[in-house]
Amino acid sequence: MATKRKKKKIKRKSAGINLIIWIYILGILGLFFTIYIGYRASIADRKLFSVSMLALFAGLLFESFRISTSWKNVVFTFLGSYFFSLAAFLPGKEAIYSFENHIEWDSFMFQIANLTTNPAFLPIDKFSLFR
Repeated sequence: MATKRKKKKIKRKSAGINLIIWIYILGILGLFFTIYIGYRASIADRKLFSVSMLALFAGLLFESFRISTSWKNVVFTFLGSYFFSLAAFLPGKEAIYSFENHIEWDSFMFQIANLTTNPAFLPIDKFSLFR
């Protein structure tokens, strides 16, 4: 009779970097930046946010919950998309930096980031295009 050998579990060594601290720092900075965006949008001369944009976000959230298998995926995807959309505020090649224009582009960046990273909208799993 041959005896079966048990495989030893290999313990992975940590690099010693605590990512939780960096996530909290990023969250706090994102919160302060969100408050600043709201302040700047409230004192702007033109209307930067519309009700239709709110309807787009609500529809995106509703469809993500409807299609996705887990609410955690939806929440983490929304948070990741939000922090990625803050890249819309980085200065580009414009001669004069306009914060209000970047506020307008932030919502579009959020929607693009969410649609490209949300596993519910990717052609995998039960909605696979490669079957």
